[in-house]
Amino acid sequence: PAFVKRASLLEKANDIQMHSNAAALNSLALHEEKKAKLASMQTTTKYALFCITFSYFRALHLVRQQKEAFSLSRSKPPLSNERMKMIQEHKNCV
Repeated sequence: PAFVKRASLLEKANDIQMHSNAAALNSLALHEEKKAKLASMQTTTKYALFCITFSYFRALHLVRQQKEAFSLSRSKPPLSNERMKMIQEHKNCV
């Protein structure tokens, strides 16, 4: 009877050890999965930041282009040489 008890304790210990090993492997698998998800999230975040930065500078460039085009369309055309002579003659007379 003592041997049967010992065997049952050994079986219980083996059973506990097997469950412990399975839990450790499961924990390791979960850790690796979390690590992979984190790396994926980090890559996605870096790409998103790049896209936002690129869009910002592109928009800034387009705004400057439009500002320049708008200011040129609203400004007076340059005076011709003949017109400048006429203005100078008018100033000399007055």
